[in-house]
Parts: sequence; structure tokens; C-alpha cells
Amino acid sequence: AGSIHLPAGARSTGSGIPGGHSRVHATSPPGYDTTSDFGAYAPEGGSVFEHSPGLRWGFALYGSLGSSFDSDAEPSVGVTTDFFSSTAVSNVALMAAYPLTARRSIGFALAGMYGQAHLRYFQQVPFAYTGRGPGVQGMAGLRYQLTDRVALGAGFRTPGMVWADGDERGPSGNKQDVDLDLDMPAQVFVGVNADVTDRLHLGLSGRWTDSSTFSDSNFRFEETPAADVPFIGSA
Repeated sequence: AGSIHLPAGARSTGSGIPGGHSRVHATSPPGYDTTSDFGAYAPEGGSVFEHSPGLRWGFALYGSLGSSFDSDAEPSVGVTTDFFSSTAVSNVALMAAYPLTARRSIGFALAGMYGQAHLRYFQQVPFAYTGRGPGVQGMAGLRYQLTDRVALGAGFRTPGMVWADGDERGPSGNKQDVDLDLDMPAQVFVGVNADVTDRLHLGLSGRWTDSSTFSDSNFRFEETPAADVPFIGSA
């Protein structure tokens, strides 16, 4: 919604480096304690264009690549294999924005997504597989110009879905299909921007994510449904 205040042809690029640290301390088997660190790459960028006076359209690219968790084997307590997971989701969004009044504007976006999830673990027998596939998610936003120098914004990202599939090779060498309908969570955004001076602009934003949605997604095995596992056990 704020793109109507950008000049036609404006472009932006950016990059984030999210980092994480995880620790697994298990009561069964007793004594299993391992840690994992990861760094992900989150590029973003976009452009905005003018279709007619006041109406803006454009596109954006964003996502996260390389988020992974790697728990080591520890034979001394009976854990003979490691556990590894890696997830990446990329988005290409098309958007349009229009001024409702001199102070209010509204915007909409539709994002095409591409997701990938890789897991390797041991569940009586070793499992290793990668699921890849497309997805879709929408977003709407509202901007209100409170004063000449202060603007408020709010946005809502709808629930979405990534339809991923792949295959898993069992100990016998045979392959079976693996499917994952990955539920993408709804999100609510709020923010405020202030023009402190003509050249200095400050912003503050908050985001709520319904991350419990991830617990509703399951990896489903064609040949061995008893091995079906949730994408995240409890989120």
C-alpha cells in the first residue's frame, strides 16, 4: 500500500543473514546432548511501476535459503546416526496498490512460492528424502497518512500452501513417493514510519505469525504410511 508514494521505476534490494542455535537434551536415551548452529541467506528485492495516475504495480522477490538443523550421532549413548533437516522457501510476488483518499491507500499481492524440505533421520530404519514443489499465498495491506510526516500501516498475509513431493529410498533399495502439503501460516503486520527530517526516515514494525500451522503438515509415505511424520511435531 505504501508503494503509491514511491516514484515509478523505483527499485530496492537487500539481504538478511538469519542465524540460529538449537540444543537437543534428551531423557531417552539418557545422556544424549547435542547442539547445532546454522546461518541462512534471505535475499529480497523488487520494483514498482506506474500503470495510470495513482495506480502502482510491481513485483518482489524474497525468501530464506539454507535454514538447517543438524544433530550429531553419539554412539556412547546409543545414538548411532545423525539427524538433519533443511528447509527453504522462495517467493515471487506480484502486487498492485491504489490510493483510496489523499491519506489512505490499499494494496494487494499474490505470491508464487517454491519450497524445499530435506530430512535425514533414523526410525528403526534410516530415512532420507527431499520434497520440492510450488505454492501460493496472498497478502493485503492498508496505509494511513496520520500527519505530513507520520504514516501507519497494517497488513495481513493469508494462509498458504506449498505442495511438495519427492521420493525416499529404503534399505532394500526400492523407492517410494513422499508427499508434503506444507501449510504456510497466516501473519499480521503493523508498523509506523516517521520522516524525522527530509533525509532521515525511521520505521518500527511488529509481526504476529500463526506458527502452530506448521504442526498440521505431515510427510506421507506411499508404501509405509506407518512411518508418516509431522513436518514439526509441536509448533
